[in-house]
Amino acid sequence: MMHTRNNILCFTILSTLGALSSGNAQAVDMKARAGIGFAYYELETPEIYGTVSAKNTSLNVGVTAGFGPIYVDAKVDTTLSGEHSTFATTDSLGTWGTSTPTKEDFSRDETTITIGYSVSESLAVFAGFKSTETELTAATSLLIGWEADVFKADGIFVGGAFGMPVSDNSSISASVAVAALDGDYTDSAFITQTGDTTGISFGLNYNLYLSDKSGISASWSYQQYEYAMGADTNPNSGITLAQDIVETYSNFGLSYFMAF
Repeated sequence: MMHTRNNILCFTILSTLGALSSGNAQAVDMKARAGIGFAYYELETPEIYGTVSAKNTSLNVGVTAGFGPIYVDAKVDTTLSGEHSTFATTDSLGTWGTSTPTKEDFSRDETTITIGYSVSESLAVFAGFKSTETELTAATSLLIGWEADVFKADGIFVGGAFGMPVSDNSSISASVAVAALDGDYTDSAFITQTGDTTGISFGLNYNLYLSDKSGISASWSYQQYEYAMGADTNPNSGITLAQDIVETYSNFGLSYFMAF
């Protein structure tokens, strides 16, 4: 019983970032999870539109293969529903916005691949690759031909996590990661900018075990990245502004996990 719970504790340590481990088990250990996330998102584009805020509900699924202390994890988060506040006339190009923000469709998808190593039953290190795509639909009252703004980012990350039991059937963990990402910001009519960033993310997680191989998890994660974007490269826009785009994402999730 204790050996199995210790293996699941490795899940607790890394589940905030979508990573799991098989502890000291010698055979391949497969684990799966699925859940719902509730998130708040901000995209700051100070030289173009100002700040846009959004809320969304997402479906989160993941699967992990563990090989002794080494694990490989894949996770996908996709938006079920979301809305954002349309760009208002508080930006440097105020006539592009609306006088009063309206609510428009919002979506954000994220894919993460993680490879990690369990240093002990309570400590793990990991590295991986992540890719995100965020789409903010433009208001119908804005310029003809402008359909949506899309912000894409991808790159590598490294981090570590620490976990500990709270009781015989529950545990907590905390994690931190540093990412180096490339960003690409476009809209359907005018602007194309690229840039990069080095940013940090944090996570907290609580697990309640329903059995030796299953349980439910409550997690919170926070990430913020400031991209140094170069001048607009769209020849049709006539805009040469460079800007620092700040992307902030905070998510609370509930999920069910099971080993098999």
